[in-house]
Amino acid sequence: MSDEKRGSETFDSEKFLRRLERERRLKEIEQSFQNIAEEAQKKQDDIYSNVFTEKGQEETLASHGSIESNNNFQASQNTTDNTQNGIFSRMTDMISPSRQKLVQNQSIEMSPTGVSSFPGMEPVGGAKRGKNAFWNNDGPGIAARMSNARVQNTIIHSFFSVRANSKKIIIGLLAFCFIILLSVTLANVKKSPHADVLSESGWRKLEEIKSTLVDKGVNRKKLDDKTSSHFDAIVWLSQEATEYSQTFVNDRRLLVERFTLLVFYYSTRTAADPWKNEANWLTKGVSICLWRGIDCERLESDDEDTIEVVVHIDLSSNNLSGTISDEISKLSSLKTLRLSDNRLEGNVPASLGELKHLETFEVGENRLSGQMPSSVCDLKEFRLTDIITDCAGFSCSCCNECG
Repeated sequence: MSDEKRGSETFDSEKFLRRLERERRLKEIEQSFQNIAEEAQKKQDDIYSNVFTEKGQEETLASHGSIESNNNFQASQNTTDNTQNGIFSRMTDMISPSRQKLVQNQSIEMSPTGVSSFPGMEPVGGAKRGKNAFWNNDGPGIAARMSNARVQNTIIHSFFSVRANSKKIIIGLLAFCFIILLSVTLANVKKSPHADVLSESGWRKLEEIKSTLVDKGVNRKKLDDKTSSHFDAIVWLSQEATEYSQTFVNDRRLLVERFTLLVFYYSTRTAADPWKNEANWLTKGVSICLWRGIDCERLESDDEDTIEVVVHIDLSSNNLSGTISDEISKLSSLKTLRLSDNRLEGNVPASLGELKHLETFEVGENRLSGQMPSSVCDLKEFRLTDIITDCAGFSCSCCNECG
């Protein structure tokens, strides 16, 4: 019985030793496999870093030394083509299956700098964009740079940052545009010789006057232009309306005629070159019929009261300069317009053809150009009998004489 026990113990001991040996060998095999896997992983990471990351590209460039020119690259390209398939095969064998899928259907092309580039995206060549240019002919191709994970993360982060802050960006742009618009508006207002003295009630009165004039056919754009003679005229009227309880702006006809003469005044004189005689012009509270060179006649108004309207203008030899304003056509009762012997320039407005009561029109000895509008010549079928214009530089087929 003792021999049987000893035999059984010997058998168990040998079995245990064999199991330990088997376990030891399995551990050695496992450790060897793990070492091989770690080495393969390290080679895979090195290859991926060298080919697809910016740091690896820089190291590759440094190891190669100076870069050959594009012409030398083209000359050696035939030799390189023979080795590309081998390089590609060895590289794909050494990287993981997941990354093999990314490159298994691709072919690698070598850029002039020796850095891999994807097909269909040629390396950037030629001109440099500056010292810190993103793309130039001395660095990696565009595809290699765009494959950089850091570049991709930056692009994606920037895109979603813009989307997340789009409302703030839009509000900021609108605020910027509003500030610019406000600055320009204020600058234009300051250019008017009278805009800086308007009170709050004056601005309200200005809007009322502007609305009335627009209803009477005056161009709104000219009224809104802070640098125009039209704007200067309505500013002056607004001042007058706020300073005097008895104004000349309550009757629409009187308002339009007063406005018309103010526009003509601001269009034909400057502070540095004033008229010779401008008595009572721009005198607040004084009827336009008392302004120098203006004559009026009484006429029934819309409310059956009699008003004085402009029928004669004679401002000859009065040092007028600038141009004849279109607004003169608003003086519907005008019979005489004498502006000879001044320094007026430009064309005769075709709108003067609306003056159906005009009998005399004299603009000789000025610096007018172009020709007399047919609309003015047509007035000879009504009451116009005398037309005198410049002789030089001006054409008129219906004029009586030139002066």
